[in-house]
Amino acid sequence: MERNGEKSRKRWHLFAEDVARRCAAGESIVQITLGDPLIFATSSYLLQSLSEMMPAANIHVVPGISAFQIAASRFAETLTLQEDRLMLMSATDLSAVERALGQCETLVLYKAGTCIDALMDLLCRHNLLDRARLVSCCEQGERELVLDDLPSWQAQPLNYMTTMIVRIGNRPWAEG
Repeated sequence: MERNGEKSRKRWHLFAEDVARRCAAGESIVQITLGDPLIFATSSYLLQSLSEMMPAANIHVVPGISAFQIAASRFAETLTLQEDRLMLMSATDLSAVERALGQCETLVLYKAGTCIDALMDLLCRHNLLDRARLVSCCEQGERELVLDDLPSWQAQPLNYMTTMIVRIGNRPWAEG
């Protein structure tokens, strides 16, 4: 996977052609992915192409446990209550991340490892670094890194499979 949308789509389209050909020949094809295949997953490219080549009834997706759910479970913290808004996004566009801080009560940032220093600076400027938690390489054994005290952590390069959860606050209950 590389950050070249056209090249990635072409490559996954070739994979999809192979999968469609094999399915037409009566084979069953399975793709296994980490996390949920529908949330920031490379398998999404395959699904997009397959949907153009095969009937939807022939494509079966088994949802997985999303990285943000695994990360939240590491801290036994709820993600939302009552009227709270939960937002999922890539951490790679810091101006979009900054705007999102004012639009939700819980912000989940995927791919946080690619920009960890800038992301931590942004959260410091908004006095939110102590409200952030981070898990890198979820469910990958000894590679997994779980951080619940980012202000005292000495930043280091992290895998792009890093998820950060920022609990900004809670919305008041709507009186009704």
